[in-house]
Amino acid sequence: YWCNTLCGIGFGFSWLSHAKCHSLCLANVHNVGQAIGNSCQHEFCGLVHKESGCIKPCDQCSSMCKAVGLHGLMLAHCKLHCEEWFLKVKCTIENYCEHGIC
Repeated sequence: YWCNTLCGIGFGFSWLSHAKCHSLCLANVHNVGQAIGNSCQHEFCGLVHKESGCIKPCDQCSSMCKAVGLHGLMLAHCKLHCEEWFLKVKCTIENYCEHGIC
């Protein structure tokens, strides 16, 4: 479920790139789950709040995009779109943290 959500809404891939991202995500599901799971114990840094121990959205996006196994332009696109749409990505992360792998 969350590979589909991340590759679509979260990472903003068109149908062809989405299929490749989804395939890579499923192949690297353990790494992606670990990248998402690392954020379950922390809060995300906001524009105002810069608490120590918080995770910056750009760092979380980078970690998840790399865990999927993306490279080159797909990796760059993934990071940029993930940061722009981070509230939707955050919902997927929170769902994972609550329910685990579906």
